[in-house]
Amino acid sequence: MVRILREAELPAPPERVWSVATLPARFEEWLSLHVRWPDEIPTHMAAGSKFRQVVSLLGLPVPMTWTVAESTEPSALELSGEAIAGVRVSIRFDIAPAESNATSTLRVTADLSGALVSGSLQSTVQKFADTQLETSISRLSALM
Repeated sequence: MVRILREAELPAPPERVWSVATLPARFEEWLSLHVRWPDEIPTHMAAGSKFRQVVSLLGLPVPMTWTVAESTEPSALELSGEAIAGVRVSIRFDIAPAESNATSTLRVTADLSGALVSGSLQSTVQKFADTQLETSISRLSALM
């Protein structure tokens, strides 16, 4: 299993971070793994809802089916996804006000598991996912 943890301070209050980070129509602006929507773009992230998305895994387009495991506005979003060959992804965003109400602390935890992300590919997937998460957080911060 691959686990990535990132934390960053963003220059906006939690409500603003939430409004950008959880709106699927804005994923292409900041989420570096996003490739395209194979269906209609989801309009919200309610707990229990499902959607499909094509993401990039090691540069290859991979269809994912996501379930929103938790959606607590404006503080927590957790997605659980499945892809080909038993690849599973869980990603959790925790958003908290920082010392100043004008900023937020974003904590992201991503877990990837399955045959394609273990063994000899594990370190490659770890580096790829870590770089993509860092890029995504930087892009999200720039949108604030």
